[in-house]
Amino acid sequence: MSWRIYNKPRLIFLAPVFILFSGANFALAAGGYPNPLGGVKDFKTLVENIGRGIPPIALALAVAAIILVGLRFVWASVSGGNEQELVKAKKIFWWVLIGSAVAVGAAALAQFLTQLIGKK
Repeated sequence: MSWRIYNKPRLIFLAPVFILFSGANFALAAGGYPNPLGGVKDFKTLVENIGRGIPPIALALAVAAIILVGLRFVWASVSGGNEQELVKAKKIFWWVLIGSAVAVGAAALAQFLTQLIGKK
């Protein structure tokens, strides 16, 4: 087995990871990331801040996961249309969508809880 064929999956995984982390370095050099929890004084503020922090992080992870699943689809179709790999890629894609929905639902739940807590 040649070295190039053996390392293609590793290269496909490492290229997006490198791109993501290089973008993080530019953001840190430009002034850093703000603390998503901010100045927490009570439970309501904590829940509000967590609810605002979840969707951007979940969106970034979902985009990265969808890109990787797309690469897996391409890899499965290029490698002779391997049916098992296509089925795995479809399952992963659906789990990414379900996970994204759960993250958005958690943010909505956090917003609901802050409204519920605020109605004393």
